[in-house]
Amino acid sequence: RVYMAEKSRHWLEARGRTIVISDLPVRMLGVAMDVTSRKAAEQTLRQSEKIAATGRLAASIAHEINNPLASVMNALYILRTNSRMPESALIYVKTAEEELARVVHITKQTLGFYREISSPVMSSVPQLFEEVLAAYDARIEQGRITVHRDFNEVGPLAAFPSELRQVFSNLVLNAIEAISAPGNIYIRVRHGHDGQGRAGIRVTVADDGCGIPAENMPQIFEPFFSTKDSKGTGLGLWVSQGIVQKHQGSLRVRSRTDETRHGTCCGVFLPFATNEAAAEDAPLASGDQEQDVMTRS
Repeated sequence: RVYMAEKSRHWLEARGRTIVISDLPVRMLGVAMDVTSRKAAEQTLRQSEKIAATGRLAASIAHEINNPLASVMNALYILRTNSRMPESALIYVKTAEEELARVVHITKQTLGFYREISSPVMSSVPQLFEEVLAAYDARIEQGRITVHRDFNEVGPLAAFPSELRQVFSNLVLNAIEAISAPGNIYIRVRHGHDGQGRAGIRVTVADDGCGIPAENMPQIFEPFFSTKDSKGTGLGLWVSQGIVQKHQGSLRVRSRTDETRHGTCCGVFLPFATNEAAAEDAPLASGDQEQDVMTRS
């Protein structure tokens, strides 16, 4: 692997033979070839194989858990409709039902039995974040993590709420697992514009955790690549990127591992224009450039 004068990276393959006279090497003849395109093709093939393996694995898992999920949904329904259930407990039962419904939705998508509605519905991004944080409330408290909310009034966004909830859940969970207690998570939602001049909602999720080493940054969106050792599957950012791209948005990640300044900042931009006309009359479902909001430890 070599770097050319213009800082571009290339792969070279050298082949040759040594000419020996009386056991003394006197000359070498050979050729050096630029095989960068072949390397790129090999990398693309490996990536395709990973994605195909992910699809087969996901379909297999979804098939196995689909029936038990129905039983759990029925049990939660019985609990929710029980007249002797305390009001305080009903809140947790409803939260469990909502999260389980999201799991059921994902499994049906994976199996190909479910087709998303053709048009998104108007969704509140701050509300989706509140639902995600409520689901992780116990882990946040246990990890002595302080969540700093900065939610501007951004209005509804035409989106698929269950999928956006999954993106926000992945980002928040990554932040929680990166922090050694105590720590901070900063979540900001406001209006913004992307490089193409499109108006939309810019979401930032930042933490003051350990950060991601620079050598790992080019691989963070690859399936099965994880910096969490046995704790991670390596699919969270890959899935999140796919969902954000489906919404015609973008997902960026920056990270630092300095001793005095460390953490990770994830920025999501979701344009208003995505299918907005089709969802203009849809019911509501239950802004500046991205900045680095990582704080000093």
